Amino acid sequence: MMIEPALTFTQMQSRLASIDKAALKPLRISILRNITLESIAIPLQYYAAQSGYDAQLTWGGFDTLLQDASNPELVNDKTDLILIYPHLFMTLPAINEKFCQLTPLQRQQEADFFLATALQVLTQLATTSPTASIIWHDFELPINPSYGQADTYLPHGQSTFIHHLNIQLHKLLETFNSAKYLSSERVMRSVGTEHFYDWRYWFAAKAPYSKETLIELAKQAMGLFHIQHQAAKKCLVLDCDNTLWGGVIGEDGLSGIQLSPHYPGNTFYAFQAAIVELYHRGVLIALCSKNNEEDVWQVFDQHLHMLLKKEHIAAAKINWQDKSTNLAEIADELNIGIDSLVFLDDSQFEVEQVCHQLPMLTAVWLDPKSRATYANKLNASTWFDTWRQTDEDKLRGQMLQTQKKRQAFKQQHSLSDYLQGLNMCLTVKEASEADIPRVAQQTQKTNQFNLTTLRYSEGQIRQFIEREEGFILTASLNDRFGEMGLVGSVLIRYISDTKAEIDTLLLSCRALGRQVEYAFLSEVIKICRAKGIKNITARRIQTDKNAQTADFYVKSGFVLTSSVEDPTTQEYECPEFNPLIAPSFICIINEDEPCNKN
Repeated sequence: MMIEPALTFTQMQSRLASIDKAALKPLRISILRNITLESIAIPLQYYAAQSGYDAQLTWGGFDTLLQDASNPELVNDKTDLILIYPHLFMTLPAINEKFCQLTPLQRQQEADFFLATALQVLTQLATTSPTASIIWHDFELPINPSYGQADTYLPHGQSTFIHHLNIQLHKLLETFNSAKYLSSERVMRSVGTEHFYDWRYWFAAKAPYSKETLIELAKQAMGLFHIQHQAAKKCLVLDCDNTLWGGVIGEDGLSGIQLSPHYPGNTFYAFQAAIVELYHRGVLIALCSKNNEEDVWQVFDQHLHMLLKKEHIAAAKINWQDKSTNLAEIADELNIGIDSLVFLDDSQFEVEQVCHQLPMLTAVWLDPKSRATYANKLNASTWFDTWRQTDEDKLRGQMLQTQKKRQAFKQQHSLSDYLQGLNMCLTVKEASEADIPRVAQQTQKTNQFNLTTLRYSEGQIRQFIEREEGFILTASLNDRFGEMGLVGSVLIRYISDTKAEIDTLLLSCRALGRQVEYAFLSEVIKICRAKGIKNITARRIQTDKNAQTADFYVKSGFVLTSSVEDPTTQEYECPEFNPLIAPSFICIINEDEPCNKN
């Protein structure tokens, strides 16, 4: 997929007319508003189509937000996305028009009324449309506030008041798992204050926004929905010549390429700084360049201003074969899907060829005439955005490097010597609040060693713990090469005071092949017994990807008790005296106890 440049309304209409909607997934969107907003339909449908959706819009009434939230014809269990646009001009007209005339108490009463209404709306939507994503457009700050230029500096100015009201709204939205806010400030920064409103249509039809603003509102709304429902890209793949530096290393030499903190090399210097920042967010960085390999590595090793280092590079294909083949090999080497790659190249020919041969990949042409925009284009992209960043996410690049060292160590030893020599320590503990994002992420993404593949959101995990429906244990692993982070989770669900079921048991693929799963389960059984749980049951639900778990429970000493009507599900029970013993080469510790393994 090749990223398109910004389009006008007319161009979007033209593109939409040529799209085969039958190939798109239906996306049912309900729009609640108190302004005229119908013109946003075109950009909403366009950006939805860009993400593979056919946006089907249903409109609420004009200024009937509370009533619409309980209207089953507008919002129901089939609704996918609810967009809420309560504009300040209509929602709080006194705050907008008479701010200087209001007392502090009157201002607070206005704010309290709005927040109480917002809570009513959200609570109602949680009932009428419990599975829908909610995106609430917060209030834009006034371009010309009540106290003029001094307003921003006044502790009780209009701008400060609205800013704090937005913060309170954001906190309220956080209490609803599926609700997010769309930042009006971000939209206004993107469009610019001069082009944000179209006052002609505001006075004529209560339609305040310009076409540019409507396009940006739609783009950002669909971007937020995309982050919620589609996996982030995992790897940024880069060309080298005229992408990471100016010029061609094979022709210009080390001293001839453009790369420095000063113009013109500073455009590439800034671009590399943005790339390194992505690395520290957990994005994998790879190279795909038609070049002599020794020339490229010479720049990495010897150029004074090279910010990107060899240790940042997860995979590199530097040769003269076609880039599509190289990109496929990079995905295979990193064990990720081709659709998880984003490829940047200054050659439009190469980008178009890659798009033709690998349409599932995101390829972006970096126009050499606009190299000053390279860093900004990367920083503004949403390819790698996620709602949550776990510690494991941030360390993904570093973990990959240590994994390569483990593989090299493994090749030099027999399997038994390799496992013994890793000096593994497994820390098992009950999940804390800080672990919830990672545990939820594991249930949603782990497939190979996942006994049931039941998927849980952060909200569901948190409710499970808060309601004391059971408990969750996590397993973190380290070895002689470094930390591997949280690699395993198990969710134990109470059936009675003395009986519990292993609802979910999973282990990250990076920890497989070390018998860690047996060490983890042995400690799980030990902890269950310590809690007075005498009867432990478990299930395995067969999927296309978890075949390797087929005999795990039997090998662990569990007894197959039944196969339910669904042939893909088996039920097991753990004998009271389970013979499972943790492998001797793995040290199991509690988080407060030091590991004494040498």
